[in-house]
Amino acid sequence: MFNKELLNYIVCPISRKPLTYDEINDCLISKEFNIVYPIINGIPNLIINESIKINNGELIK
Repeated sequence: MFNKELLNYIVCPISRKPLTYDEINDCLISKEFNIVYPIINGIPNLIINESIKINNGELIK
């Protein structure tokens, strides 16, 4: 389970702006760059090369 208090400390590694937590998909979203950072076993994966680009709210595969 992701600890929402971490949102006070975690920022997007690209934009340095706050991230939004998506509870349904268990991921963090950078709205500025439309990038999703997955959360694995409660730990956010903020590695840029492992992020997922989204387009209009849809994942790009």
